[in-house]
Amino acid sequence: MEDKPLAIALAALLALAAGATWGGEQEMATDQFIIDNADAGFEVIDGEWNSSTRDEGFEGDSYLWCRGTEEWPSQGDRTSGLELVRWRFTPPRDGRYKVYAKWVASKPADRATDAPYSIMHRDGQSIVRVNQADLSLSGKWNLLGEFDFATDSKAQVILNTNADNTVVADAVMFEYAGEAAPRPVAPSVTPPVAEDKPGRLVFFDDFSGGLDKWIIEGPGEVEVRDGALRIKPLAMPGVYAWIKHKALAAFRLEYDVTPLSESGFWLLGFCADTVEGDMFDEGQTPREGVFNRYVRTDEFTYYHMTYRRNRMGDCNLRKCPHMELLGQKGGVGTLEKDKAHHVVLTYRDGHIQLAVDGRTFMDATDENSPHGEGYIAVRNVYDSESLYDNVALYDTGGRAD
Repeated sequence: MEDKPLAIALAALLALAAGATWGGEQEMATDQFIIDNADAGFEVIDGEWNSSTRDEGFEGDSYLWCRGTEEWPSQGDRTSGLELVRWRFTPPRDGRYKVYAKWVASKPADRATDAPYSIMHRDGQSIVRVNQADLSLSGKWNLLGEFDFATDSKAQVILNTNADNTVVADAVMFEYAGEAAPRPVAPSVTPPVAEDKPGRLVFFDDFSGGLDKWIIEGPGEVEVRDGALRIKPLAMPGVYAWIKHKALAAFRLEYDVTPLSESGFWLLGFCADTVEGDMFDEGQTPREGVFNRYVRTDEFTYYHMTYRRNRMGDCNLRKCPHMELLGQKGGVGTLEKDKAHHVVLTYRDGHIQLAVDGRTFMDATDENSPHGEGYIAVRNVYDSESLYDNVALYDTGGRAD
């Protein structure tokens, strides 16, 4: 019996060496991974978040809170959600994980009833709204759901202020729960290339193989539904879905888009990259859909074009950084809700053409240091919701259409 304290101490040391977390009287299993707001995996992406220790039960030394600064009129008393934080985690093994969040409250009047956690996982992105005003949930690990994660991409949770009151950011936990569901396997089929479409097909996706060919930035619902990519962002800052393949300075992009909502903005970003390194390199300034981090920073260059702006029949083309207006075309019509529309974007050395269902929405030329090769994204913002399908990218090698 004299050796029992030594055995307990040795067990604790072995558990710590294996990656377990010990705190007070509670032993945390090695299958559980906590990221607190003071840990390296946590970042404030945008907004003024305040540190506090007022309410009891938080993880670590403090928690953060933010009310939000801009009201969002179409969503009742919610704010726009421009302030964001995120937790990032590299899973030690592929599998299914339970995702928990912890927050604290002492007065219901001080907390949001619909705080939005956006969970980026293997199969897309999901939004879970929680009631942080419920005092029975304060200081506890509250389950957000179970999701599949892979070791070759970071798991991510974003919390923003698109809510009806103050939002608290404290900690999240990932708990291994078993093997992941089988991944979809895309059939080895390529689309027919019509003779009137010059160039070499370098990318195609009909979403039969999931979302492996895409990188998502910004909070919202993102999934493959009925063989198409469905995007429904939170009001702000919106969702970017980037094609992983970098396009050369002469390309043709085609896809089908079906608006599922009357309002909202549908946009394209292209020739996008960071000035230093690749825009998806680890260590780049995080963006997560925050508009100014794409358009008002000298670290990032691209073209930005709207082609459906609520019910307004106009199209705007801007060059970033600094949102230089290159083209504006009114009276081109709008895109009908619940109907598939065919979009064609061509680019060659600064000459930009956009057509939707055969109608010219934009024809403009950037005559002052046009951007070169870069990434392409579709973007949904505000109250937009839509489906994307049959995305094809051709390298036109500098030849005219």
